[in-house]
Amino acid sequence: MLYAILRYLEIGNKKYIYLITLSLVIHFTAKETAFIYAAQALLFLGILFIARVTNKPWEGKIKEFRTFIILLIVGILLI
Repeated sequence: MLYAILRYLEIGNKKYIYLITLSLVIHFTAKETAFIYAAQALLFLGILFIARVTNKPWEGKIKEFRTFIILLIVGILLI
């Protein structure tokens, strides 16, 4: 699953999405620890999303950037 996630982020080919799905399906049917591994993958992808969005240039959209940061902090605090 990790290999498929990293390859999808690198290349962006749809076949890696299918490979992620297949590995998750097999993992959930075979192991009790699948929830932990899925949560770790989602946590990694969430942090990667936040890093990419905040590093993107927000030219002329300072108000939207501040709103995003405030909502992000509120969401993290609620979790």
